[in-house]
Amino acid sequence: MPNKIEITAEAHYRPGAKVRLNVDRSNVKAMFLDSGTRSSLTVMENTGGNYQELDSIFYSLADEHIPLEDGKALVQIAWAKQGCRVLLLINHQPLAVFDFKSRTGYSRLEAKWAQHPQQWRDDVLEAF
Repeated sequence: MPNKIEITAEAHYRPGAKVRLNVDRSNVKAMFLDSGTRSSLTVMENTGGNYQELDSIFYSLADEHIPLEDGKALVQIAWAKQGCRVLLLINHQPLAVFDFKSRTGYSRLEAKWAQHPQQWRDDVLEAF
């Protein structure tokens, strides 16, 4: 795992409260959303001026047994230095990566990417 992951965007929130976090990188985008009942990370690609969804991962903090700090969670999104991977961290723990180049999603969560799921591999963090 890298020594220091450069965080692109972050937010503290109470699970159940709605929160939205968007980050863009050239022609790709990642969006974290907590609707109040479940959380998701959606990755998109700009094709012809419109963003098209590539994949999403949906989960519940309670179902995943993610501990809260003072009833809050810290959600963070980081982009790989080359910009081809995005990383979701909750309370500083890397939980999901999407690789735009190979169109592959990796997850430590019980929840898996909807379209392109793969088992977690620690080496996916090397790009960060």
